[in-house]
Amino acid sequence: MEKRTICAAILAVCLLLSACADRDTPPLSSPGDSGSSAPPSQTEAPPTPPEEEEPAPYQELRVPFLWGGNGDEQKRFLSISCPADWVADGTIDLNGKKIVEALCFTPDRMEEGSQMSRLDSAEQKEIGGQTFWVLSEEQYILEKPNWTSYLIWQYYCFDGELYYRIAFFQDQENLPVTLDEFEDVLTTMKILKE
Repeated sequence: MEKRTICAAILAVCLLLSACADRDTPPLSSPGDSGSSAPPSQTEAPPTPPEEEEPAPYQELRVPFLWGGNGDEQKRFLSISCPADWVADGTIDLNGKKIVEALCFTPDRMEEGSQMSRLDSAEQKEIGGQTFWVLSEEQYILEKPNWTSYLIWQYYCFDGELYYRIAFFQDQENLPVTLDEFEDVLTTMKILKE
């Protein structure tokens, strides 16, 4: 009878070990054993959930409005809060490409061309407490050696003295900045007089 009990105990241990092996559990370690015989994937701590991405740092940029008026030039500057990788260089550039251009015009200069009639049919948008007339047009710009398709969004506003045009150059082949992102930046716009 003792043989049967020993055989039954051995059989039970074998079945338990077989069940443990099917569950991919690490082997039991003996006292004094560090348990380092288990594969590294079984001894590492469970992965930590990914951290939320922090928003990209922002900076305040100031660029001059190019003068498109009649008479003496009036110095005005566009000040915006934008991503840190945008660079002010007369215009605002990203990765060496112009993405924002700022111009200002006197009312008589706007009436000389066809701009006023274009504004009559333009969409009006309220952005950051400022009313803009919004026009868009597609243009191909030579970026050697190829021509690149851009959608140029023109945002016009009037402060009672001058008309301002802030143009957003949206690369149609590579969209590093979306229209919504640009309009978020535009909410921070200030026009500074010198």
